[in-house]
Amino acid sequence: MFYKEKFANILIQIKETYPSQEEFSKYSGVGRTYISQYMNSKIDKPPKPKILEKIANSSKGITSYDELMKICGYVDEELIQIKQSLLNTDDEFLTVPIFINNGGKLEITKDDVVLPFKWDHIHQYFGYRATDDSMLPLLGDGDLAIVEKTNTYIDSRTYLISINNKDIIIRKIVDYKSYIELHNAFSYGKPMKLTKEDMKLKKFTILGEVIKAQINFR
Repeated sequence: MFYKEKFANILIQIKETYPSQEEFSKYSGVGRTYISQYMNSKIDKPPKPKILEKIANSSKGITSYDELMKICGYVDEELIQIKQSLLNTDDEFLTVPIFINNGGKLEITKDDVVLPFKWDHIHQYFGYRATDDSMLPLLGDGDLAIVEKTNTYIDSRTYLISINNKDIIIRKIVDYKSYIELHNAFSYGKPMKLTKEDMKLKKFTILGEVIKAQINFR
């Protein structure tokens, strides 16, 4: 949820620390009219994460990037939520944030990636930066996976997976009904076998399906 009134109040507080709204705009790099519209709660969709970063950096300690991300509905206290409000209908492209693995948790970065509008924007997408070469040639360390958020899987497709709340991996799931195997891209690599009980014990969680890989996306 975008708490636009709370966001407006923060902008007003920041503006009051500057000689004028023009100075606030100049220092932050965000357009004066754009700021004014949000200060008056005239826009129902939140700014993009990169705009929030600029505002946070010019807030003189009044707010932080993380706080603004929560107020604007991009990040929830308990669950990361990729919001529909990231859709930019003006240029007919879908802009989604990029996440990284931080100690087994998905952590949002200040970067984003633009997806074509022809993608089904009814669903939720995000980018994930791979941290190893286990899925080469599909993905290597540092490459970008485009992920459709889901918590279920279909046999023989590739998914972003959390195990034991400490490991985040990308693997192809092969379902043998009584157990599954997690395959990497190496033909000589031994797949990880998990029974239904193993999946419970290891807190096996599907974070999303990898639907596109962008090699060396920087």
